[in-house]
Amino acid sequence: MPPGRTPSAGSGGPFKGLFDFCRRVDLKRVNRKVLECLIKAGAFDLTGVPRKRMFDSVDRALERGQAEQRDRAVGQASLFGALSPAKAGPSLDAEDYLKGDEWPEKERLRLEKESIGFYITGHPLEQYAREVERYARPCSRVQGMRKDEKVTLAGILVGLREKTTQSGKKMAWVTLEDLTGSVDLVLFPPKDGSKPVMVDGKWQKGQPRPGYQDWEPLVKGDEPVMVKGAVQFNSRDEENPKAEVIVESIESLAAVRAQRAKRLEIRLPIALVTEEKLVELRKICHAHPGSVGLALQLLLPQLSEVTVASTALKVSPDDELFGEIEKLFGEKVAEIA
Repeated sequence: MPPGRTPSAGSGGPFKGLFDFCRRVDLKRVNRKVLECLIKAGAFDLTGVPRKRMFDSVDRALERGQAEQRDRAVGQASLFGALSPAKAGPSLDAEDYLKGDEWPEKERLRLEKESIGFYITGHPLEQYAREVERYARPCSRVQGMRKDEKVTLAGILVGLREKTTQSGKKMAWVTLEDLTGSVDLVLFPPKDGSKPVMVDGKWQKGQPRPGYQDWEPLVKGDEPVMVKGAVQFNSRDEENPKAEVIVESIESLAAVRAQRAKRLEIRLPIALVTEEKLVELRKICHAHPGSVGLALQLLLPQLSEVTVASTALKVSPDDELFGEIEKLFGEKVAEIA
């Protein structure tokens, strides 16, 4: 290869990881921001190295790659490359990464969508699958509902648009997405209730009504939500009127889960259970005190389940607790009953 020419993917086979990528691509064209986006999107997941470790190691990978490319440009072998034994396989440069753990699933998914605009390896609603099934209708069903029919939905809010009304208050339109589809929501300003209304031929004091300003922090956040409202049809397209929901309330789905949960069930295959992990599990649960009871189920292969219920230890079933339990056992073992 002529001096100064950076090798391509084709000249050395598939990339083995972040450090190999930085050795072989033209780093005058691929900068730090590009590398960070690739990591957040999962482009290097084949290495098996946690994304956060790779993200934290970008500076080291860039410095190493730039040094080796300078050496090649002047026809010299890198001292590092010359003295290092040859390595093969997808973990070619695994030992070069800084030590550390993976991002929590929620953060990993958020960064994934931030990078490429959609989720690849999961969805924030998956951990709420049972709650969504119990309490909400799929967004895909709204189009077939009747005008003014009440509906409860759950999902992620995207595509916010705001407008200031003639009275100086804000209203908004936003799209709710779940695992089946999406539906547009209309969020009116709050109503203070001071204006009388006619009810059964008599004037009565109006009732206060919450509105967009009350829900704005949730709408502008990235947490899954539960929405209640009434179905209306937007007739801008007269031949195909589109269903939308006039919002009456918005709540955090995590808060709804905590309010309605009867107990937290931790289902453990016996192969995952050690004394050390059970001690650590107890510590984790003590760090998340709450009002929800705990039940531990030990799963014996092809035999039965042994359930141990705790009356003294109660927890708050928040996302952080679920994440710590999953990290401890390496898979999803906790669910709300």
